[in-house]
Amino acid sequence: MTVQFAARLIIFASILTTLAACPVPLPRGDTWESRQNIGDKVPDFIVPGKTARTDVLLALGEPDVTSENGMQFTYTRITSEGGVLFVMAAGGGAAGAGSETMTYRHLVILFDEAGVVTSARNERVSCSETLFGAGNSSYRSPPCSKPP
Repeated sequence: MTVQFAARLIIFASILTTLAACPVPLPRGDTWESRQNIGDKVPDFIVPGKTARTDVLLALGEPDVTSENGMQFTYTRITSEGGVLFVMAAGGGAAGAGSETMTYRHLVILFDEAGVVTSARNERVSCSETLFGAGNSSYRSPPCSKPP
């Protein structure tokens, strides 16, 4: 078998697999580990020069990430914008592969040494993540956004 023939066979098998698989839509919504209290803008109660660290903690809870010196809090909300998973089953086994669009919202709050907010900003990143599974194993690509 020549290399060219093998390459054509792999391409043909890939196309056939994609056409034979059942597409399963992935729902939209927040992920199970996501915060529900972070929106697309900085909350109105956060006012630079006035809002204290304790006010932020009481309103939003423990941050997802805190800087070593405690002068930066980051809160993150992760939302799936939907996607598709192609599933194949045969002979008592199953496999699937797909892609899902994710939106990461990071609320970053900076404090001065007295514990008063100096600035707050929202960062929003959308990207695609890959999913794959076969038998009892699965793989999900690493998050495309990490807290600042």
